[in-house]
Amino acid sequence: MSLTIRRLPEQDNNLLRPPSSINPSQNGDVVLEATSNSVLTMKLKGTDGVVRNFDVGGGGSTIGTEYDIRAIADTSPNVKFRLTSSYSVLDDITFQGNAQQIICSRVDDDNISFAFPNDVTMPNDLTVTGNLTVNGTTTTVNSTTVQVDDKNLELGTVATPTDATADGGGIILKGASDYSITWSNTNDAWTFNQSVYPSADSSYDLGSNLIRWQTIYADAANITSITGALTGNADTATNLETARNISGVSFDGGSDIDLVTDNVQESGTPTNLYFTDSRARSAVSVTDSGGDGSLGYDSGTGVITYTGPSSAEVRAHFSNGTGVTITNGSVAIGQAVGTSDDVEFNQVTAAVVGNATTATTLQTARNINGVSFNGSADITLDLDDIAEASSTPTNLFYTNERVDDRVAVLLTGGTGINKSYDDAADSLTLSVDFTEFTTDDVVEGSTDLYFTDTRARAAISVTDAGGDGSLGYDNGTGVLTYTGPSAAEVRAHVSVTDLGGDGSMSYDSGTGVITYTGPSPLETRQHLGSGTGVSYNSASGVISIGQAVNTNSDVTFGEVTIGASGTRNLLIQNTDNVGTVDTVANITFKHSGIDFTSDSIVADGNDLGHIDFRNNGGSKVAAFGFRKRNTQSSKLTFEVDADNSGTPNLEVGDTNLDLRSTNISLTGTTTVTGSSLSLTLDDASENAGPDLIIQRDSASAATNDLLGAVKFQGRNTSNGADVEFAKIQSQIHFDTEGSERGLLKFSVIDAGTEKNTMTMRGTLVGLGIDEPAGQLHVFGNDTTDQIIIENTTNSSTTAPDLVLYKSGTIGVGHQPGRIDFRGRNANDDANVTYAGIFAEVTGTSNLAENGALKFFTVQSGTLSEAARITESGHYKLQQDKGIDFSNQTALPGKSYEILDHYEEGFYDATPSFQSTIRAGMTTTSTGYYTKVGRMVHVHAKVTVNIQDASLIGGVLKFPIPFQPAISVSDAPVGRVFMDTSSTHFLNTGQAIFMDDSKDMLLAHAGSQAQHMVLQIINADYKRASIITAGNCAIGSAAVYLDFTYRAAS
Repeated sequence: MSLTIRRLPEQDNNLLRPPSSINPSQNGDVVLEATSNSVLTMKLKGTDGVVRNFDVGGGGSTIGTEYDIRAIADTSPNVKFRLTSSYSVLDDITFQGNAQQIICSRVDDDNISFAFPNDVTMPNDLTVTGNLTVNGTTTTVNSTTVQVDDKNLELGTVATPTDATADGGGIILKGASDYSITWSNTNDAWTFNQSVYPSADSSYDLGSNLIRWQTIYADAANITSITGALTGNADTATNLETARNISGVSFDGGSDIDLVTDNVQESGTPTNLYFTDSRARSAVSVTDSGGDGSLGYDSGTGVITYTGPSSAEVRAHFSNGTGVTITNGSVAIGQAVGTSDDVEFNQVTAAVVGNATTATTLQTARNINGVSFNGSADITLDLDDIAEASSTPTNLFYTNERVDDRVAVLLTGGTGINKSYDDAADSLTLSVDFTEFTTDDVVEGSTDLYFTDTRARAAISVTDAGGDGSLGYDNGTGVLTYTGPSAAEVRAHVSVTDLGGDGSMSYDSGTGVITYTGPSPLETRQHLGSGTGVSYNSASGVISIGQAVNTNSDVTFGEVTIGASGTRNLLIQNTDNVGTVDTVANITFKHSGIDFTSDSIVADGNDLGHIDFRNNGGSKVAAFGFRKRNTQSSKLTFEVDADNSGTPNLEVGDTNLDLRSTNISLTGTTTVTGSSLSLTLDDASENAGPDLIIQRDSASAATNDLLGAVKFQGRNTSNGADVEFAKIQSQIHFDTEGSERGLLKFSVIDAGTEKNTMTMRGTLVGLGIDEPAGQLHVFGNDTTDQIIIENTTNSSTTAPDLVLYKSGTIGVGHQPGRIDFRGRNANDDANVTYAGIFAEVTGTSNLAENGALKFFTVQSGTLSEAARITESGHYKLQQDKGIDFSNQTALPGKSYEILDHYEEGFYDATPSFQSTIRAGMTTTSTGYYTKVGRMVHVHAKVTVNIQDASLIGGVLKFPIPFQPAISVSDAPVGRVFMDTSSTHFLNTGQAIFMDDSKDMLLAHAGSQAQHMVLQIINADYKRASIITAGNCAIGSAAVYLDFTYRAAS
């Protein structure tokens, strides 16, 4: 239920005025509405949503124009709202409470209080949509069923739960006696005070095979069946729960067993052993002491086998020396080298030194995981060649020790089972602990008998089945006796077979001696033969070639060909290091009896001797050598024809050097003496031109490495040493792959010192600086750091331009350009911005673009905008910024101020009375103002129109746009002029209304109030009292305001 009383805010607290008609919005709401001067209507919206009206008054009687509703006291627990008209009682509205449900009480005339009593009775359903908190000692629920949607019910949720606060908590079911499930903190367990039964017989488990109870304490006499492990000992047993093996024969105690020799095991460290062929054969060993052939013994079969030396073993006694190969016993040197034979070599030592591109074998064999590899054949690595990683390997080799250790970790003992692992002996022992089962508690029966030595010995017998050695058994002592085989018996199991080949092998079974005789020299020599370039005498074993080919031998061949695949080298080497060596080695082109300088003998341009390079078809592909050239003073040039074009790519004479190539690369220090260096390219393509490449060919290039330079040198006036007047130099600025950056420097000499004039680094250009920080960075320490753009034309429309152009996508708020003024600070930190001029885009529409210019300054280390020139061309100061007149002359002892504000506009100049809701005055006026700094000038025409003088009160106030700086009252600011009217709002019966001028002063109201007041001028033009409602009557007149005052800010 709600009560709505409408009241206008301007009225006195107890005054009810007729509002616009409203209706109650919710069921149970009550609205009081004065529908006329004689009727007060109470609108009540019932629970069915229908609004019903109840009228108070009527019948043609007038109840007045003012209503008052007050709260008054009534008989507790009731309270009343009393409706009066013109202070006469019209009707009472009583709010009646109930001592068990709600209590109503009066607070004051305007308020009543609704409260619940200490004990509340809810006659119907109660729904709590939020949280319900019940504070008390007992909460009683008298209902048939209590339903809780939440699946968790928490008990004992005190401020700080502990085991002590939980003790005794639980659930108690009331009956003839209490049936409870409670928590015992002492026993650390739930306590049931009644028996617990399953709801159906033999249908439910206590625990499971995965979730088991740790310990169950019960009366064993009343337990019929328990599944699981029990701890304890039975008085008697018919059988062992687990059958045990005695010497490999299963025994569960239910019947006797018989053991035979097959069931008797030897002890861990036996003295007497059974005889077996395996043991006899393992007692024999054969040692092959090396040499050709092999001697082997199979301990599984007892057979000793000797194999004579193979051809490969015999040939292994021969090795190939320098220039000799032995293949399958055939000795060869690759080709015939007789004095009349033509020979061909892969490599001949000559004055040309180099390395083969490919090779059949490596010069030095390398080890791969311990296996030698020289490239002549494939190799295969097995696990024996590969070691585990020395530090934290991931993949480990299989070893018995690792398996033993893993099994020892995974296998653990259980109840009654003990585990013992001997890592040194690699043995794992499992034993059963029967200490909890003693025979002292069990009486021997007639069927299941105790174990005794006599009974055990009588149950064992031994049979010797023949063969080497003997086995016996004494059942009185239980001793088994085994005698091993004799030496003769063991030797009878050994035999030797000679399978032929070089050498011989025999065996004496009486002594056990095996005799091996190696091959004779004649047998060995039969395994070799002669190959190409080699002769061989099998009777004497002598191997020969056509002539001596040592490194210091003089050899004679018909023709020497250096060929085959890959690069082949000719090395002419002088190894004489004694004394002074004038010539290391020579290749000589000799024409006996010919003078090549004579034109009659050798014509100009003839070949004097070349070395040709030919392909596998024999055709020449390139050549170098000497040619007759009369243009040279020596009449001789050296030339290189790298493409066999007939025109040499390189021609060297004593007066000129010609290089003819698409690309010419010079490595090292190269000095060209002459008047010019010309690069010529006879290519008509527009995309081709001669290139000069300066390359640093370094495998370890790094940042700041120099790449090359072009130097301009000459002599000074003293004609001393060469002076470097200018230089263009390049270096690596950043060498990371994919992010490389180059540096190009231009330097000249100035006053005898090299000066860096221009640096190009990536996309940055610096003038006078090595490391430019921008795309154009000018550095200097005097007037040389100026950027001068000069235009020498005389045109009045042409001038040098400085253009800042942003060519990318642009939008409103973007900066197409900026100028920063930077320097260092007190800490010598570089690149600090002190001021800036920024351009800003304010509009991008085609042919209607807008832009502004912003001026920034730095104060306390912060860059902020101080002013801007807007797109309309206005100069606009930013907030808290102004014009500083500190350079102007001030009065003595006065300070300067900042002109920081200019504003003009209009404001609401409608007057009002100090204590009125303006119901008796209807007027709207607009004033205009101009504010410069803190000085405000006001100009307004204000209309004062009073319609009901009884509804106004207090001082007549004229608002001003800004709070004044002055806080004293009775401070005039100017005279006021008003219209002359017979219906003037000023009371014509009072002396202040003067027919001649009808003017008065406008003054401050005091306390920095944001309005002005009218002050009377007496007949002697002295200021008198302030105009209030008592000086006014029904009427209207215009008041003209034109004054200036100082604002507070």
